[in-house]
Amino acid sequence: MSGRLPQDSSARRHAVHDLASVLVQAPAGSGKTTLLTQRYLRLLATVDRPERILALTFTRKAADEMRQRVIDALGLAALPVDSPRGNADTRALAIAARDHLRSLSIDVEQHPSRLRIETIDSFNAWLAAQLPIASGAGGRLNLLDDPQPSYHEAARRALEHTAADPFGAAVERTLAVGDQRWRQLAGMIAEMLGSRDRWLSLLAGPLAATAALDAPQLERVRAHFDQDLALLVTRAIKDAAGVLGPELMASLQPMVRSAARRLGPERPELAVWLVRPDPLVADASDIERWRTLAGWLVTKDGKKILGRVDRRHGFPPQCAELPRMMDLLAELDGLPGAARVLASVRSLPDPRYDDDDWIRVRDAAQVLVLAAAELEEVLRE
Repeated sequence: MSGRLPQDSSARRHAVHDLASVLVQAPAGSGKTTLLTQRYLRLLATVDRPERILALTFTRKAADEMRQRVIDALGLAALPVDSPRGNADTRALAIAARDHLRSLSIDVEQHPSRLRIETIDSFNAWLAAQLPIASGAGGRLNLLDDPQPSYHEAARRALEHTAADPFGAAVERTLAVGDQRWRQLAGMIAEMLGSRDRWLSLLAGPLAATAALDAPQLERVRAHFDQDLALLVTRAIKDAAGVLGPELMASLQPMVRSAARRLGPERPELAVWLVRPDPLVADASDIERWRTLAGWLVTKDGKKILGRVDRRHGFPPQCAELPRMMDLLAELDGLPGAARVLASVRSLPDPRYDDDDWIRVRDAAQVLVLAAAELEEVLRE
């Protein structure tokens, strides 16, 4: 290695020595783990016992690796100053940490468990054990390496719920929609339980799911679902607008209006273009015009842009706009992904659930809340 400091040496020092919170973002192999080790060693030189420092990782492998790095660094601190082994900054921090621990008669190399470097799961289990009543644990907790059997058991119990209550009614209607495909539905519920942190608070609120959703809750959920659906529709429309580009979109709009005027009652779905003369907007609020435009430009199977237009599309043989429309179709056909995004826009739903759709979504939400409650019971058992 050369003697020059890296360009980000100031940022690295800040990440190690700053007393405030620090967020480190860097690509793989850039030394983030070394920085974390150095910061841990710097703290180790200040505390009255190692247990006061908590380092959390996602996996046991990462926790073991991190603990070993700290132990190895403390071992390097015993080597001569001119030893070529190890990072100089790490060595200096390790020496300070080693001297401080010795003054406290603490040897973490002999007792590595005193270094609280652990997974988030194991820390949560420890925390719950310290507060058995508040956590609802009641006793010693065991970590599940594979939660899938618990998810499937909870899904099975939820679908077997036959009580005469809102949960039971929702299960019955959901199974009826699914044509009694019990096993497939149970698998889908089990998969959803694995990501319950993303949806359970929306459906059941911050408290544990113990009761069916009441009318105000369902109204809030419906409003949220409608908003999400509108966002998804808008995203698909913006993808199409991005592929077409503003110039081509501006050229196509007068063409479809002219075609709508010539076709009249033959193509009633195009009438919306005569009712709304304003420019097309890349938003769910303009879904009707987007769907008709997309359906007008792609083949029935949705795989290709139309190769030609004729009287059926609003361009009879003597139409003055026919050559221009053919040029626009050729330009559109040359855009990568144009047929795909237009076909997806053509099949987009309305940006809000109608009453029939909402009933099905509502029942599915009730079943998911029930499954989450059953999972709580399975995990307690």
